[in-house]
Amino acid sequence: MGERQLHLFGFDGGTRDIKRRNTVILPLDTFVLLLVVVVLLFVLAFSLGVERGRKVASRKIEDDKFNLEAVNLAQDNAALDLEYSRWEDKKQAVKESKKIALVDKKAPQDKGASSVNKQYIIQIATYLKEKIALEEAEKLKEKEYQVSVSKKGDYTVLFVGEFQKREEAQKTMQSLRKRYKDCFIRRLK
Repeated sequence: MGERQLHLFGFDGGTRDIKRRNTVILPLDTFVLLLVVVVLLFVLAFSLGVERGRKVASRKIEDDKFNLEAVNLAQDNAALDLEYSRWEDKKQAVKESKKIALVDKKAPQDKGASSVNKQYIIQIATYLKEKIALEEAEKLKEKEYQVSVSKKGDYTVLFVGEFQKREEAQKTMQSLRKRYKDCFIRRLK
């Protein structure tokens, strides 16, 4: 019976070749220890990857913020340039309006006296852009009309003449109606 049992475990008493498998036998405690080490290495690798990913993401966010700030600065500079050019246009328009306005604002006595004698004025047109109004005023001045320009809110109003009688204003208005169809007479207050 002893031989039978040895036969079951691969021992034939030397008559047969012993075939051994290449197997590694680990004790259970060593296997568990290796498993714990492998799990810890995976956890460590994962956490280092997450930390590096955060750094990369934070750099990208900082770069995006920097780019956004650069874009905002560029837009602010463009807005400032536009505002400066508008300011220059207004400055030029004021210079031109001072040239065009025939009413002397420095002498209040003349203004008061003229308002008593002069009761009517012809409103030629109203412009949203002051530059266009000043160009029209220059054209009228070349035709020897008494021109005045007034700023009312966002609009620039163009006036011609100051008349004592309405009939005088109507005669002048008839000649102006060829170019300015909507002009009308206003009473000065």
